Amino acid sequence: MHQDEATASEITTQKPAEQKSVAARELDKALKAKNDVESLVLAKVVLNEHLERLAKQEPNGVLNYVRCISAQADWAVEQLGYAYDVPLECRSFLCKLVIDGWLRGPDGETRKRCAKALRSWPTLDERWVSKLLRERFESDTGVLGRHVSQILGEFFVEASLSTSSNEIWRTVFKAIARYSSMQDLVLLGRTFCVLQSKGVAPLQDAIKKALAS
Repeated sequence: MHQDEATASEITTQKPAEQKSVAARELDKALKAKNDVESLVLAKVVLNEHLERLAKQEPNGVLNYVRCISAQADWAVEQLGYAYDVPLECRSFLCKLVIDGWLRGPDGETRKRCAKALRSWPTLDERWVSKLLRERFESDTGVLGRHVSQILGEFFVEASLSTSSNEIWRTVFKAIARYSSMQDLVLLGRTFCVLQSKGVAPLQDAIKKALAS
């Protein structure tokens, strides 16, 4: 679980703990045993139970589509935990939910949590995660519309400066170049010029001031 979710978890633990369902207990066992097929099947069952509980809290008893995306993504981030110590097939299923939450999530906090989860994803998985990202970019371009460069750009807003290569990060940057407007690309190119001539520090200060304003 990441730092943002850790705070929420601490708050949650102060309330009476909900008794886990049979499926949730079986999922814990499957994850501990690293049973890939069983953990994937049970994860889908537990997710449906989670969504049904949330739907009962809605005035009309229905969880709408966009709310469902955020709920699924937040649940997936929680299941991944700090170490992403989840069998591969189940991890791939959770990854798709996280990507959807980042690209389609209706609220900024969910998108931030999902972006952080993707940035922190183990490099061992970077090839297949990058493939999932490319597939989602291609299918979601029309849905994202004119906000595509903004949402993709949010991926790097809270990222630390990294010196190691990461295919997931590169895939997102390539998507920015592909789907952004020409005006955005010109501004991006000018930013690189500032970076080369002035160094990193002045540009970081300018970005912080712009984000704070």
